Amino acid sequence: MKLRALIKIAIFSSVLLLCVAFGLYFYFKLDAVRNKEDFDLYTLVPQDAHTVFETNDMASFIDNMSKMSSSKKGNYFHVSPLFSIILSHFQSLVGETPHGFSEQMNKMLISFHSLDDDRDQVLYFCLGPDDDKLIESFIRKYCADRCPSKYFDYKGEEIRIYSMTDGNFLSCYFTPKFLAVSYQKKLIEEVIDAHISGRSLLNDLAFKRIYKESNVNYYAKVYVRMLHVPMGKPTDTVPLFSALGGWTEFDLKMNGDAVYLSGVSHDADSCLTFMNALRCQRPVEGLSGEMLPSSTFMFSRRSVSSSDYIRLHDDELARFLKDNVGGSITCCLFHAPDTVASPCAVMNIPVSDSSQAERMLRNLLVSLPLEPTTSFISQQTLLRTKKASYTLFSMPQNSLFTGFTGITTPSLLSYACFYHNSLLVGADLRSLSAYIRLLDEKQILDGIPAYEERIATLSTSYNFLLMADLEDVFAQPESYIRSIPAFFFRYQEFFSHFILSIQFTCTDGEIYPNVVLLYKTPE
Repeated sequence: MKLRALIKIAIFSSVLLLCVAFGLYFYFKLDAVRNKEDFDLYTLVPQDAHTVFETNDMASFIDNMSKMSSSKKGNYFHVSPLFSIILSHFQSLVGETPHGFSEQMNKMLISFHSLDDDRDQVLYFCLGPDDDKLIESFIRKYCADRCPSKYFDYKGEEIRIYSMTDGNFLSCYFTPKFLAVSYQKKLIEEVIDAHISGRSLLNDLAFKRIYKESNVNYYAKVYVRMLHVPMGKPTDTVPLFSALGGWTEFDLKMNGDAVYLSGVSHDADSCLTFMNALRCQRPVEGLSGEMLPSSTFMFSRRSVSSSDYIRLHDDELARFLKDNVGGSITCCLFHAPDTVASPCAVMNIPVSDSSQAERMLRNLLVSLPLEPTTSFISQQTLLRTKKASYTLFSMPQNSLFTGFTGITTPSLLSYACFYHNSLLVGADLRSLSAYIRLLDEKQILDGIPAYEERIATLSTSYNFLLMADLEDVFAQPESYIRSIPAFFFRYQEFFSHFILSIQFTCTDGEIYPNVVLLYKTPE
């Protein structure tokens, strides 16, 4: 073979081999990147998590948070101390990534494992090429110099402990694919257990039903496991939202003045829970504030059929409501014109025939005499206003008022009267008197611009609605505010700047909860 031909073959072979080498390199590189992208952080989450927050675009999420009106006023949400570390040092972290976060690192997860301790949380990141080095250098930058990091072996996996400048310790589980961080070493051990054994939150059948893995970028999601307390439990201290049951998935969005959580709950077991009661009732129509005094700071509206609290005399009163009420019940807490020392509380129950309903109530009260050991006003008395006089009835001991309003009182006593085409039930005589006078004088929410703005984002057909000015709610006695989830009370400093709306709608057996937090612009 001629020398020229041999040279051509050698050159061709070299180029071919070089192309193959580059091809294999990029194939394995892309395959490695793809494997990192496909890693599911939920395979790390221990099964005892009660809430999980997730975003596929951490940088945009933090940027949008900083643009909220509340943030501009210095009111930052610190529900997660781990996330607060990222938030407070975000600009510094961005400065160490001149090309921005990798696609993998932009995905973040936080799991919550205790209702009472905000240190019982785990922060998770997917990691791209060299992200683990970036994160480790960032953590070391804010570690205390006096105490070097420590390394522990747990089931063949390494846990790194870093001492922070604020006296806390961070436990970290690093791999080339992901990072898990917690203030609690025991939680990182549980993460390792979940990862090694394959028994993570994804093995929870109730969670798995609502979890849908998606490669499409979305803003943020929140999964919440509600406490599963059966309705009808013999206690008056069970908050309304502890009885929801199962997992609920929320899409989280925000703009300058509001946070929106649009959810869906697929839990449909046979237990008598608040959710399942909603599935059996007709929807409520309308958002009119005609039944609400202008000083109302919290109210709820629901169908009569959404209550199944059965205790002393409740069965008789429940039958009375079933026979005379076909629509909704509106409960409100408001301030009387004379004082704001203690709130007034009234249930407004429209009746189909007020004359018939009053006659049936009188007969019912005769058959259910007042408790002889309890001190009452007389069973009937008159309330006189400028426009009319109303007969007031002392109601027998029952827990329906607590069930509908969330107000807990030792005596479970309430008072009632018929007003226009409604039955009013009040926590005390002052509440009924103030409510009637305010409605007679048309001092109501309907037509007030602030109220109209608050209901603008809500559905006019729903199964349950609660709205509350949280700043005012936090100032009330504990017995008056059991309807508000305890979560909001743990972060009063932040939530006191918002109006809370919680609305449930039911379609084809599915429950759709929606939560809106509307920022109150300082006057």
